[in-house]
Amino acid sequence: LANVLTDVFEGKTTVQLAIQPPEGILEEVRNWRKQLASDTDPPVQEAINAEIVPQYVRYLAEDTWPELQLEAGWVLANIASGSSAQTRVVVQHGAVPAFVLHITSNDLEVKKQAIWALANIAADSVDLRDEVRQSGALSGILAICDAGEGGGNGSWAINSMCRGKPAPSCGHIQPLLNRMPNLLQSNVEP
Repeated sequence: LANVLTDVFEGKTTVQLAIQPPEGILEEVRNWRKQLASDTDPPVQEAINAEIVPQYVRYLAEDTWPELQLEAGWVLANIASGSSAQTRVVVQHGAVPAFVLHITSNDLEVKKQAIWALANIAADSVDLRDEVRQSGALSGILAICDAGEGGGNGSWAINSMCRGKPAPSCGHIQPLLNRMPNLLQSNVEP
């Protein structure tokens, strides 16, 4: 994977590619994930200012590298849990459709992270809740929950899809509510 560097040389703009080894990419993403997982004052705005969001959304497409997908998704989910403006940065860079694709990943952790991120986005506001719902995420989330793989992330997503005023229509809520007893029971440890 490469980062594009732009230089101005003698009044002309040139583009250079800086190739970073895969280990360095994964380490960078993990470092951001660890910083953003802080309970006190996570550097969400600093991450946005560092312009990592568009690159990390692109990392979600690296379907041969689930570990990178998971870490990048985790970073984006943490950014999406910030302020409304910060959540919208994640959405504006195309994360919703990327996360919807991850719901069908072969990697269970990638699936769960996608659900968590979509739940964070949907919980932000009514318009983002509706955008996540209209993206087709709901059917994938429900399928994962029905398979017993959603756990707490599935419960959080369903909760997020039901929040806000105006409330979603009964037709949108009913399929979610029908699954809630099973989800609640699956979240209880023996």
